[in-house]
Amino acid sequence: MRTGVLAQRILDAAEEVFLEHGYRATVAELVAPRAGVSLATLYQQLGEDADIVDQLFHREIQRFIDAIVASCSKPRSLRLWFVDTVVFSVTYLRGNPLAARLRIDDPESGMPWLTRYIPLIAGQLEPLVDMMVKHSRSGEGFAQASARVVTDWAMRLVFSFMTTPSAVDLREPTTLRQHLNVLFDIGMATTRPHSGSAMAKSE
Repeated sequence: MRTGVLAQRILDAAEEVFLEHGYRATVAELVAPRAGVSLATLYQQLGEDADIVDQLFHREIQRFIDAIVASCSKPRSLRLWFVDTVVFSVTYLRGNPLAARLRIDDPESGMPWLTRYIPLIAGQLEPLVDMMVKHSRSGEGFAQASARVVTDWAMRLVFSFMTTPSAVDLREPTTLRQHLNVLFDIGMATTRPHSGSAMAKSE
């Protein structure tokens, strides 16, 4: 992603255009004059329309990651991190203007398209989650949990909540937290040692 001052100014203009006109707007022709640059300069800085959209969302995803780190970096159990992070992420995305506009313009494919950024998110959050795994008590049975898998799972849940109808009221954090605790128990069950299998081995 281009990080120069001019590129960021163009992305700021692109964000304004998308919020006003939607994602099907002719991006370059509307963005260039708002950013105070020629079309040639815009193309040189960011590329074609699809490139502008991609870089705009790349920037927004990075802001999303930074917000998660700022909000959910305090050491805690893996369970609590998982629940806190999913609740925070759902709330963040529900209040994000770009995500809201995408849900309006293209609800069927727009938000699912954002799942392409999950590897980027998981990669940057993996060290943080690894710390939570180590912070969890060994008795919780999460010592063998993969930080990358847990992070990937959490983000896929977040985007699933944002794109598909849910029986859970996403506006109620308490209800969502209860639902996530159940999902966590189900998802992490395979990481716990089974007494039956251990007994079978001893026999």
